[in-house]
Amino acid sequence: MTRDQAWEIVKAKVKNENLRKHILAVEASMAKYWEYFASSSKLKVQSPKLEWEIVGLLHDFDWEIHPTLDEHPQKGEKILADLGVAEHLRRAILSHAEHTGVARITLMEKTLFAVDE
Repeated sequence: MTRDQAWEIVKAKVKNENLRKHILAVEASMAKYWEYFASSSKLKVQSPKLEWEIVGLLHDFDWEIHPTLDEHPQKGEKILADLGVAEHLRRAILSHAEHTGVARITLMEKTLFAVDE
């Protein structure tokens, strides 16, 4: 998936300008943390920067259509699966929501949880 493809999903599903700003802020934060972690001699970043950015863009794309804890981000994850988004990216998105019970294991998952707030 490209950044443009992810942004098209956001534009189609997210109409609230403040939510779009939040999504873009999380994308930018994920990109900067990737750069920070990638420059560290003690850490090995497993996935490319683009994936971190896409996770930032897509983490709340379903919030307006599924705003309850029993729906977000679980129903959004199913939409992304149908669109062919990679499993590890969908898992990171699921892990950003405490109520899903998906443990945050990777550095990308932990960073998304931290920057989302």
